[in-house]
Amino acid sequence: MAANRRLPVSPQSLAAPARHLTRAFVIPTLSDFRPRLDSPSSVRRFLAVAAIFSTALLIYASFVPLRFRPLSWQETLQAWRNIPWLSLDVFHRADWVANALVVLPAGVLAAAAVDWGRHSTWQLVLATPLIAFGLALVVIGIELAQVWFPPRTVSLNDIAAGFVGAALGPMLWAVGGTLAERTITGFLTLPHFRDRLAWLCVVWFVGAAIYSILPLDVVLSSAEWRDRIESGRISLVPFTGAGGLTSKLFDASLAAVRMAPLGVYFFLRSNRRVSFYALWLLPIALELIQLPVYSKFVTGTAVVGGWCGGWCGYYLASKLDRLAWIARQPVIWGVCWLLTVLVAVVALLSGAQQFVDDPLQVQQRYELAWTAPLVKYYAGSEYSAYTVMLEKMALFGAIGVACAGWTNSVSSRTGRWIHWASLLLIAAVAVGIEWMQVYLLPFVPDFSDAFVYMSGYAAGYVGMNVLWGPTDS
Repeated sequence: MAANRRLPVSPQSLAAPARHLTRAFVIPTLSDFRPRLDSPSSVRRFLAVAAIFSTALLIYASFVPLRFRPLSWQETLQAWRNIPWLSLDVFHRADWVANALVVLPAGVLAAAAVDWGRHSTWQLVLATPLIAFGLALVVIGIELAQVWFPPRTVSLNDIAAGFVGAALGPMLWAVGGTLAERTITGFLTLPHFRDRLAWLCVVWFVGAAIYSILPLDVVLSSAEWRDRIESGRISLVPFTGAGGLTSKLFDASLAAVRMAPLGVYFFLRSNRRVSFYALWLLPIALELIQLPVYSKFVTGTAVVGGWCGGWCGYYLASKLDRLAWIARQPVIWGVCWLLTVLVAVVALLSGAQQFVDDPLQVQQRYELAWTAPLVKYYAGSEYSAYTVMLEKMALFGAIGVACAGWTNSVSSRTGRWIHWASLLLIAAVAVGIEWMQVYLLPFVPDFSDAFVYMSGYAAGYVGMNVLWGPTDS
């Protein structure tokens, strides 16, 4: 790493578009503790708080479901001396990778909090090993303390995975931090909607590609390959294999959603020849890279869905000027807001099989619904728990996007009314969904899920505001 470097964007150059930066990057809050690109120190403070929060969340999630079992000092020492090294089969490799990945954010954020906006890198050089060492101590502490919290699995494998995550986090920022800082700063100062849209389309596709190979439960032996093939997880002929037509159409729709933003990007940033080959070949490539990942389904149906989504995105991008008129219509955004709310409610309640009408059972289910956050996600693998949580956040993220579009298409005063009315209504819907699940089997109600829903809503709202920007026609 070089001893000195220039700031991606100087504070002086950011002074002129201050209003744009405030709208684009400021987290919606009444506090003055806000990140501003014209103040690197404020960004570093924000990143430091995010790193602390990420570490606290890592520690908390590591003890879920919070079933404390006291042990004597002798029993504790005996448990520590006998921490095993487990032989991981294909079904448990996903959790091993998850144990490494969950440590990464804290390391990346901590390194960014040290390095963001500085002229030299000596602070980062000194901080990188300290951050990695500190996170390694956190990992060891978590594993040692887990002997008091069954049914958590205590193993040397988890410690090794945590060490990998603790080392990789700050190293990733040390290697790519300059590029990341310039990219983020450049994106947040883009004056045109098309530029921001193209950038976010790339981020979407990269995220989709990474998700395609997670949880990295890679098939390593011929026996595992045979099991993978015999389980029906590979079906190259479209609309064949396990599952009904509805399931296949759903898979094709997901693949279309995954590829549609890339179609938009290629229209905005590439020529027709490159776009032609990319939109035909990339859906195939996305399926092929999943071949060695045991838990993933590789299907021709997804390829067809990807083709449809990519070319639909390409066509819609060609009509972007006409669609801009639609995006300025408050009624359309209001309808989209209502539809996304209905979709979220239906998606989260549509699996009901039985209505609970016994008052005693209702009372028991209501009392059990009041639990600490994330406790009821600890069932099966950690990867599946994270996936379920993200799916719920995505449903409410769409509502946040619609609300942000609605508030931006009206006057400032009306937008404020819509913002607060939507926030209150969605909070009520979030709680109401869990309240309804008290009466519906086989749902497991959990009122703490309301926080998960609202986190997704906030992410969608902020993301849409960043994309919209203040100066587009």
